[in-house]
Amino acid sequence: KTGTGKKVLLAVLFTAAAVVITGTWNYWQELWNPMPWAGTYMITAAEYDGTEITKDGGRFTAKFSIDIVNKDGWKKIDILPSTVAIREVNLPNGVFLNMADGKYFLLTKKRGKLEASVTFSVAAVEVEGTRSITIARVPSVTCVLKAKLPSDNLDVTVAGAQSTETVKAGGLTQVTAALPDNTPISVSWKESLPKM
Repeated sequence: KTGTGKKVLLAVLFTAAAVVITGTWNYWQELWNPMPWAGTYMITAAEYDGTEITKDGGRFTAKFSIDIVNKDGWKKIDILPSTVAIREVNLPNGVFLNMADGKYFLLTKKRGKLEASVTFSVAAVEVEGTRSITIARVPSVTCVLKAKLPSDNLDVTVAGAQSTETVKAGGLTQVTAALPDNTPISVSWKESLPKM
């Protein structure tokens, strides 16, 4: 009976140990492996700052906060359409700017978090007295547009914005807008009608 009891006890201990080891292994697998729906990266925040906007076009600086999952090899991260003209880039070591198939994108083998900024110019279009700038953008968790226009006598519209704040002072109109996912940057302006 004593031998049988020892065997039962050993079997219980081995089973418990197997459960602990399996649970620990599954925990680390979930920790290090991305979820099935996850891609190789996610842009968690994007900010487009238009500091020099005139009747002919604008100069913007786009800042991206990016999370890259733990996968080996090169990652291709789309950031801007090739219809804009790049003026300046500020990238971490090991991150490179390239262009193909109508898009600017980053190439890197890095993992984890990185910050990137790109300054570019884009032309404005005028239709019946209203000027506008449109920039196709990549998906991001949050997106904020800031635009500074050289007159305080303007009506400014940001298409698709969920919230817009406009401040007119010192001969300038400054706009801050929050945009939902998949909404392009589209800002238009025209001279305000005189007050009656």
